[in-house]
Amino acid sequence: MSRETIQYGLGIVLVGIVGTIIMPFFGIVIGSVRLVALIIDVVTFPYNCMTAYHDKFERNKSLSEALKKMKEDLESNRDN
Repeated sequence: MSRETIQYGLGIVLVGIVGTIIMPFFGIVIGSVRLVALIIDVVTFPYNCMTAYHDKFERNKSLSEALKKMKEDLESNRDN
């Protein structure tokens, strides 16, 4: 066997060993990132629901005020 073939084989073996050692740490990092994302979602969900309800309430309130004004304008135009 040539020297390059031996070096290539050793490189493949070393990459396999290092990959086997490092892969569980990637799992730990990915798991911790997913756990933090889950905690953030759980904490912010009630706030998002509350603001969505508030925005919907404000939008409905402004729509009802606009409809009331349109009705008053229509009635005042009928009187004229």
